[in-house]
Amino acid sequence: MSTRSSQKQKPPYVVPVQKEYVTKYVHDNHPDNQPAKDSVDFSNFSADELREYRMRFLNPAHQLSPDVLTFQGYLLENNNLGRRTESSRMNEQRKQENNLYDYRTMDDLRTNVENHFKEQLPVKESEVIMDFVYKVRKSDDKFRIHFDRA
Repeated sequence: MSTRSSQKQKPPYVVPVQKEYVTKYVHDNHPDNQPAKDSVDFSNFSADELREYRMRFLNPAHQLSPDVLTFQGYLLENNNLGRRTESSRMNEQRKQENNLYDYRTMDDLRTNVENHFKEQLPVKESEVIMDFVYKVRKSDDKFRIHFDRA
C-alpha cells in the first residue's frame, strides 16, 4: 500500500537547490577527474633541506651518519689540511667500499631526492593528519608515543 504523502511532489524551488548542492558537494574522487598538481621544484631547495631529506627518507638502515661537523670539522672543512688527515682518508675509503654515497655532487643529490619523492615515497593519510594535529596542539614538537610503565 502506498500512502498519498509519499507520492507528493517536491515543491519546484527544492529541486534546483538540491541540484546545486549535488554538483557542489558530491563528486567523484578518482585521480583522473582532478587537475594535476604542480610538482615540487627541488632546484629551489637548499643543501641543508636536501641533506635532511636524505637522512630521513633515503637512509632507512641508518647507515649514513648525519652531516654534523665537530669543532675540528668546521676548522678543517674548507682547506686542504682537512683532506690530508688520516681520518678523512679512511672515511673516504669507507664510503667508496660500502658504496653508501651513490651521488657526489649537489645535482646528483637533488635528482636522487626528486626521484625518490616522485616514485617511492609512501604517504599514509592517517599518519599525516595525526602528525599535523599533534604539531598544532603541541606547538611543532615531534610526535612521540608515551606508554605508562605501571
